[in-house]
Amino acid sequence: MIIILLLLLAFFGLSSSPTYTTGLGTATPTRVPNVVGVAAPSAERLVRRAGLVPVERWCAVPSPGGYAVARQSPTAGSPLHPGTRVRLFLVPALGQGVRHPPCNSFVGSQP
Repeated sequence: MIIILLLLLAFFGLSSSPTYTTGLGTATPTRVPNVVGVAAPSAERLVRRAGLVPVERWCAVPSPGGYAVARQSPTAGSPLHPGTRVRLFLVPALGQGVRHPPCNSFVGSQP
């Protein structure tokens, strides 16, 4: 029984952090960056730099200016496979310290 266990450990190995097998080999998980409050273009870059894929959901209310991230899913710090999608919920960026009107409807393209 011990020999079988040792053979299994030798074959599969021990690792302190999980790894994932992809079509290109083995990858370690990446952490989701915190982009809440960040302007949409910068948030997209940060998510891509982490090896993840940003998916924007725009507030259905048009904005005369830019958009900023109101929330994200999964939350910041979550470990994900490289290439996983991260949803960014974008609302009108009205300036620092300005409260946005609530947005209850999000769409897949900028209004």
